Amino acid sequence: MALTSYNRDPVLCRHLVERGAFAGTDFHFFDVGVSGGIDRYWRHFAPNLKVWGFDPLVKEVERLNGLGFASDTYEAAFVGCHDYRRRHTHAEWWTPEARSTQFFPRTTAQWAQDLLEMNWNRDVDNRGEELQLADRVVELDGYCVDQGIGRVDFIKIDTDGSDYEVLQGARGLLRDGGILGLQVEAQFHGAVLPEANLFSNIDIMLRQHGFALFDLDLWHYSRAALPRPFVYDIAAQTTRGQLSWGEALFLRDLGDPLYETKWPDFAITVPVILKSVALFDIYSLQDCAIEVLLKYSGPLTEAGWDVEALADLVVPLVDGRRVGYRDFIALCEDKVRHRRFKDIPG
Repeated sequence: MALTSYNRDPVLCRHLVERGAFAGTDFHFFDVGVSGGIDRYWRHFAPNLKVWGFDPLVKEVERLNGLGFASDTYEAAFVGCHDYRRRHTHAEWWTPEARSTQFFPRTTAQWAQDLLEMNWNRDVDNRGEELQLADRVVELDGYCVDQGIGRVDFIKIDTDGSDYEVLQGARGLLRDGGILGLQVEAQFHGAVLPEANLFSNIDIMLRQHGFALFDLDLWHYSRAALPRPFVYDIAAQTTRGQLSWGEALFLRDLGDPLYETKWPDFAITVPVILKSVALFDIYSLQDCAIEVLLKYSGPLTEAGWDVEALADLVVPLVDGRRVGYRDFIALCEDKVRHRRFKDIPG
């Protein structure tokens, strides 16, 4: 699922692509749980986009491979971690000793699906096709070695229950693969165990590899005891109810003045800087994009980029008109001096 705050008009990202910022490196995107296809905003990186998608639904993967995108590769496979599966069984997360707080079986969503005799994988993810699941499990680390993929720029993970396991199978990529960001479906409820599929465990793991939380969509599920309206026209999240899960965005905070000191093994090059800026634009974090542009104005200028002109592209309109970045900052300073804090444009 796409984050609700994504930018529908990423002017800066498009400009960078049109200027050839990624012509020599391409943007490498992994989508784990790709049923339905990749979110369309990733196509803004075309023609410098390379996609690898993974899903256990065989028919859906066949459909995606038939769409004709030469840049895309889709694999019918579960994604996980063999060592994690040897150490854990599905049943252990549900024992009384695990003290799970997971309440989904008691929700309005499960009630509605049962009432409709609905199989979510078949009826929604697989578009009503006969359900045929892949018979293999791949680890992202091993897949990259086998396919000769040396770098991945971004990973989206949406597996409905094994997102932490997917990350366990990508520890090499997280450490050495040049990843700039991840979007992860993150459960807030589950077993009280250090390797359970929980947001708290995912957050700790990713922070240990140099990522920070930048955005989080929150989804609620009401109890079947008193159904509440659904958010969408599907038997899923509801407008009220207990908080259940979130769609979390983790990125490298390259704007941090001490980032290189904190994470000295992460190589920061001009293409990496520009990809980071493009990601911030994609996710409506233009303030972060400009912070990165200003921090690295020296190497960017040496590489032929006009940093101020790039910043000008994402400055909010002021009374319906375009202004430059410097004028915008001067305007904001004037608003603050006059304590008109809510009048800052944006």
